[in-house]
Amino acid sequence: MKIPPEEEEEAPLGGSGVSGSPKFTGLGKEELLREAGTPLWARARLVLLVLFWGGWIGMLGAAAAIVAQAPRCQPLPTKTWWELGALYRAPPKAFGGDLRGVKVILDLTPNPAGNPVWGDAAKDSEVLQQVQAAMSHWLKEDIAGIFLDGIEELPFSAVAQWRNLTEQQPSPSGVDRVLVGGTRLQDPWRVHRGPGGPQLLLGPFLQPLEPKGDSESPEGAVGSPWEAWVSPSLRLQQLLLLWGLPGTPVLSYGDELGLQRPPKNQQLPPMPWESIEAPKTAGNGSEPPELELCAALASLRAHERSLLLGEAWPVAAGSAVAVLRRWDQSERFLLVLNPHGAPLKPFSVRREPEDPRQPPLPPSATVRYSTGPKEPGEQRLRLEELKVGPYEGVLLGFPYSPQ
Repeated sequence: MKIPPEEEEEAPLGGSGVSGSPKFTGLGKEELLREAGTPLWARARLVLLVLFWGGWIGMLGAAAAIVAQAPRCQPLPTKTWWELGALYRAPPKAFGGDLRGVKVILDLTPNPAGNPVWGDAAKDSEVLQQVQAAMSHWLKEDIAGIFLDGIEELPFSAVAQWRNLTEQQPSPSGVDRVLVGGTRLQDPWRVHRGPGGPQLLLGPFLQPLEPKGDSESPEGAVGSPWEAWVSPSLRLQQLLLLWGLPGTPVLSYGDELGLQRPPKNQQLPPMPWESIEAPKTAGNGSEPPELELCAALASLRAHERSLLLGEAWPVAAGSAVAVLRRWDQSERFLLVLNPHGAPLKPFSVRREPEDPRQPPLPPSATVRYSTGPKEPGEQRLRLEELKVGPYEGVLLGFPYSPQ
C-alpha cells in the first residue's frame, strides 16, 4: 500500500497518518499586506513606535541630566618641577662631584651663618651687584635655580630684579629656573610673595606646629636648615609631618638616614652607604626607618593628588595632632601624630555630626603608612578604635564621598 506524501512526513513524528488531515501553511504575501493595513495593526504599530522613541529619548535625557548634575572635576593647577618633588640640601661632594642629571639650586648667600644674614650688606650696592654678577655667571652654566637666605632683609627692588634675571635668562637645557628665598621668620606672610618676590620660600614655618612631646632634647634636625626641631623619639613622626603637609618638602643631608647634624661650619659626617646598599643586596628589607618612610611617602605623594595638590584641614583629635588632606574627588588622607609617651585613642570621643568647624570623617579608614609596627596586608580599622602608640604617627586613607 502506498502512503500519501503528507502521511509519510507525519508518520515518523507520531502523527495519525490519516490522509487528508489539515496542514497549516501560513498567510501569503497578499494576505499579510491586507491584514497589516487593518486599523488594529496600524494602531499597534503606532503605539510601539511611540514607545520605542519615547523610551530612547527618555534614556538620552536621563543620561544628560546625570552628566549635568554630576560634580565637576576641579581643574588641575599648573605645577613646576620644584613643586612636584622634594628638595635635598647637600654639598656637591655628597654626590662625588658628579651632578649630571641633577637639577642644582646654588646657594649664593654671602654669609649663610650670620644672624642677621645680610646686615649692612643688604644696603650696599656694590655687594648687590656682585651677587647679581655671580647669579648671571652660574645661570649661564645651566644652574636650575638660585637660593638666597635672609630674603626678607633685601630691598624688594633687588629681589624683583634677580627673579626677572632668573626667569628670563635662557637655559641651555630648557629647564625652568627658580629663585628660592630663605627666611628665619616663622610667618611666611611677612615676606613679600608677589610677582617680584621669590617663587619658592623656605623657612621654619612648621615650628609653631611642632609636637613638643614629653622631652625637650633637640639632638638632631629634620627638614630645612632652619628646622632645628627634633628629639630622636619624634624624628619619624616629624618626617611624616614634613611629607604629609602642603608645600615642597625640604630635606638636608642625612635626614633620610637619621644622621645628626654637626655644629655650624664643621665637616659633615660621611654618608653611610652601607646602610643603604646592604638591605638591597640582602633583600631582607631592614633599611633605616627614616629612609623607608621617605621612600614610601615620596611615592604616595607622587601618585595621590590629595597629598600633592590638596588643602590641609586641622581635625580635632584630643591631645593628638591630626590633619586632613583632600583634593576634589580624590582619595582623602588623614595624618595623625602622637607626640606623647603614652598611647592615645584620638577619635574615641564621639564627634558632633553637624559641627561646621570640623571636616567630615568616615567611620573607618585604611592604614597607608605607620611609623609603628607593620602588619602584613591591608589594614582597615574603625576610627573610634584607632590607637596610636607613643611618639608614633599614622597616615590613613579613605575614599571620597559626596555627602
